[in-house]
Amino acid sequence: MQGKWRWLLYAIAMWQFARVTLSAFSVPWSWTFDQCLFVFFVLCIAIPLVWWALIWQRGGTAAVKEQRALIQQQGAKPVDKRLYRWSLVFWIAFAAVLVVIFNKM
Repeated sequence: MQGKWRWLLYAIAMWQFARVTLSAFSVPWSWTFDQCLFVFFVLCIAIPLVWWALIWQRGGTAAVKEQRALIQQQGAKPVDKRLYRWSLVFWIAFAAVLVVIFNKM
């Protein structure tokens, strides 16, 4: 994904994060849906940052550059369609199960 579409996705993600943050902190903390979603967003941001910080701590800037080159090299490989299909089926089924569980509660 290149150019304006990437920035559009970033803008949508930032807008959602800002909306959820305002909703989460507009009421006292009682683990509402927006507060749970805020914690999830923070974890989604923090985990890769910690991962990159650990790589940098172990090997410095050279290790970070090496890891990024390795990721870009692996990203050029074709996607295994069978694995992609099963992954998609798994996550759709997982989401459906969560919807059923939350509707039963």
